[in-house]
Amino acid sequence: VQREDGRSDKRARREEGHRLLVGGRWRHGAARGAAPTMLYGREDVAQLYQRIRECSAASPAAVTVLILVSLEADGVVTCAMLTKLLEQDEIPHKVKPIKDYGALGEVFENDIVDDAELRNIVLLQCGAIVDLFDMLGGRLAEMDAERAGGPRSFDETPHPECRFWILDSHRPVAVENATCGERLCVLHDDEPNEDLDALVEQEHILNDPDFQDEEDEDEEDGRPTQRRRLDPSAYAQLSPDSRASQFHAVRRLQVQYYASSWRAAASAVLMYRLVTDLNRTSNCMLWLAAVGLTDQLVHERVEYHKYVFEAQQLQEEVASLNHSGDAETREVHDADSGVTVNVAQHIGSSMRLESVQELRLSLLRHWSLLEAMENSAYVATRLGLWNQRGRENLRSWLCRMGFPLAQCRQLYEYMKPEIREGLHEKMVLFGSEYGLMNLTYPSLRRVTSYELGATVSAADMVFAIDAQLEASSGASGQTDQPEEEVRSAINDSFSNALRMLTSSSAKAREEVQQRGIERSKELMRAMISTGHSVLATRNFEQLGDFTQVILRESVETEKFTQEQSLTKLALFLADALRETRKNSKEAIPVLIAAPKKDRTHLVVAVLGSARFWGPSGGGKAVGEGFLQAARD
Repeated sequence: VQREDGRSDKRARREEGHRLLVGGRWRHGAARGAAPTMLYGREDVAQLYQRIRECSAASPAAVTVLILVSLEADGVVTCAMLTKLLEQDEIPHKVKPIKDYGALGEVFENDIVDDAELRNIVLLQCGAIVDLFDMLGGRLAEMDAERAGGPRSFDETPHPECRFWILDSHRPVAVENATCGERLCVLHDDEPNEDLDALVEQEHILNDPDFQDEEDEDEEDGRPTQRRRLDPSAYAQLSPDSRASQFHAVRRLQVQYYASSWRAAASAVLMYRLVTDLNRTSNCMLWLAAVGLTDQLVHERVEYHKYVFEAQQLQEEVASLNHSGDAETREVHDADSGVTVNVAQHIGSSMRLESVQELRLSLLRHWSLLEAMENSAYVATRLGLWNQRGRENLRSWLCRMGFPLAQCRQLYEYMKPEIREGLHEKMVLFGSEYGLMNLTYPSLRRVTSYELGATVSAADMVFAIDAQLEASSGASGQTDQPEEEVRSAINDSFSNALRMLTSSSAKAREEVQQRGIERSKELMRAMISTGHSVLATRNFEQLGDFTQVILRESVETEKFTQEQSLTKLALFLADALRETRKNSKEAIPVLIAAPKKDRTHLVVAVLGSARFWGPSGGGKAVGEGFLQAARD
């Protein structure tokens, strides 16, 4: 879109960002005259909510808040936390699920462009890694290509005072999102990134019009040499050759920054910081934060030590909210009988939380111990359950623990109490003999009553949410479904997942949760069965730096036409293949393709368990390389 002065809207927004200081904050070490970054740290999250409240107070009858949510567990629980806050303050709002960036463009066109009442648009688990305003501005230009009166200005769409907020753990953050002005703010986890800092401070160099034709040229490989950062005035005083040298140095830094992909802190953890700042902490909010964090563990999105740090922070909160000592009691009065009794504080609540070292046994409390062990990716890959020796080791492990096979085949709640009570200790004690050195992880567990079946782990909830999000007609593998039908199915799946977390009816929550768990068990069985088949028949191919797996059409593979389920299968295969290598345990990428009914394939690439990532940690070049290959 061209302005009257000949500048594009995108470039004009960048230049505007150089002048705006209101609402932004300088990162440490920012050069004088550089663009202020619109990155807000954990301590600044409350600014988002304060502005939402102010805008709602100014127009109490209008819906001024739109929440756009990506279809993953962290996004859904973060949405649940934010909507609970909004409902407590009686702030009208709308929520829209976002399947991909194409769907984001459709929502922009149908629900944002012409809604002049919107003042705050919150993007949860989406928006960080793309130049958001350039993408949406391009969509607006397509809409207005033949508009009478000329195209509308994106800066005034849907309203000049409307602000976009991004709360997204995907990395790297697009530099343009950090410098395009006060209308777009990125909520950040404060994790330092020197490359991002340098690019933000020197974005004026990348925008030098004298070198725009060279912007897409290939830059030399290797770590860019350290150079003094130049503010706009110092850069302008350089000779043309020096400016060219500086431009290419920053370009190399840019290439390096975007060469890797990783995840930052879970969005739910940042949202819990807002809850804390507002003094609205509760077991419900803490539980949601734990589920969002566990989503990163289940899908191997962060390094294990980072997960442990955040989990321990939440466990400290559990201690303050779930007292059980004699001093932590309160009076409860029964109006019918007139009796008043003292009860422990946590009993007076609808739920209590426990800090635990959770076993890596998927959905342990929802089927038999043997099924949980056989369908646990961690146990199956370490023991090698796809071959006879691995299955014998599993039986041997059970014998060493003294667990009769008949008891192991019973539903968990019907096992003998003495076996359940000694389960954790014995599994850890004897598991090390079979190579299961990391059988537990710190987590939270929710207890809603004293019945055995009322205990749910954070990982259980992640599996149930994932299953609900994929339980739609859009999961059939067909791409010729009417768009309206697909959109309706996605909305229904998202609504069910959200209802599991927010419904005021405990019965409704439990029903949706149980459906999610049952579907999750079905998907786990399919994952283990398909994974064992791929490994037993060696239906994979080593192609240099990665392993390729192309699934054959079958009844089982029809269950892997959604990203989450296929990702879990890819992670299982990546870990299993790593365990079979004798010389190196380093994570090697796995690329897997699942057939769909229209003769296309869904393709996913993963690196495997975060415990075995190389020295680069979470910065995985496989992510950006995979995206680039998809574009090509």
